[in-house]
Amino acid sequence: MSTDRDLINALKNAASKLTHRDILTKTDEDKLIEYFNKAEGTSYQKAISALKAFSSLTSQQITEKAASSDDTDRVMQDLENVLKDWKK
Repeated sequence: MSTDRDLINALKNAASKLTHRDILTKTDEDKLIEYFNKAEGTSYQKAISALKAFSSLTSQQITEKAASSDDTDRVMQDLENVLKDWKK
């Protein structure tokens, strides 16, 4: 079972890849968590909403970025796998 920390790390990794920033600060982490907690829908929908708010990308842009890079695609798949195994 994935923990809250696993989810946070997966969100941070995805945000890092989508924004091309290697290091995310504690403030960035807090924003991601806030965006995730305020979003509605399934865990996956909440994660995508958080990434959209954090990165200022659309859902389509996120999908395109994931498709254009094996590394970004892997990170997004990792996020999805964590979400499938995460229980709040």
